[in-house]
Amino acid sequence: MDHLDQLENTSIYILREAYANFKSLGMLWSIGK
Repeated sequence: MDHLDQLENTSIYILREAYANFKSLGMLWSIGK
């Protein structure tokens, strides 16, 4: 169970990081247009 929780936390962290990067990329994209 502990390993599963760790895996879940890691995937959530990665998803949040990717989402934040994607959002800032989108901002840069719309500014650059």
